[in-house]
Amino acid sequence: MIPTVTYESVLETLGTAFRTRYSRDDVNIAGILFARPASRFAQREVLPHIDYWHHRSSSSTDFFCPGYVVDSSGQSGPVVASVGGDLWCFNNMHFAMFLEEFEAITRWRYSGGCEVIVTNARYDRDEERSWLDLSTAIAIDLEAAARDSAMRDVSGLCEAVFSFARNLNESDDDPCWTFSDLLGKRVVKGSLKELLLSYLPSSIRPEARKAFYFAASDLGA
Repeated sequence: MIPTVTYESVLETLGTAFRTRYSRDDVNIAGILFARPASRFAQREVLPHIDYWHHRSSSSTDFFCPGYVVDSSGQSGPVVASVGGDLWCFNNMHFAMFLEEFEAITRWRYSGGCEVIVTNARYDRDEERSWLDLSTAIAIDLEAAARDSAMRDVSGLCEAVFSFARNLNESDDDPCWTFSDLLGKRVVKGSLKELLLSYLPSSIRPEARKAFYFAASDLGA
């Protein structure tokens, strides 16, 4: 788990990770976790586990946390967590700045709750350049998924991501797509979602609705 202020810092961290930590030096799975501490859902489902996730993800993958800053003084904002021995503060201005920057380069728009984006991180060894390949990404509204019982809890989802990253196949060039398949949740997404669901038999409609939360799609601008 990496406290994050700018999108550029995400890419810099990924570049270092590909060179020094990841098992592969060309592609990996990565996440961006949008979780404001003011949210009751974040207080209940995210903040109590964030130190564990930090250690659990280890060298296999990274989740970036916009708005969070390592600051033992508390001057950057309220101290909300202790992660890896460091005190994390949350700064609304940094969070809003990251959102503005990220939304400018993607089709994704923040709903205001707790959300996570899981996508492919890539690295060009010749150019020593890293980037997030948002052409295949899974954007999950965690609160809505929990209400629909589409997942057991956020911890279960994170464990699945960490386990997948640790066992990333050397021949897999699109791990995010494979991860979506692994969950058995690849379905058609888009504005026709509700129409498509309406044509399904009522007995399987709830399960189909859950599938939409984990479908891979193109979030690139």
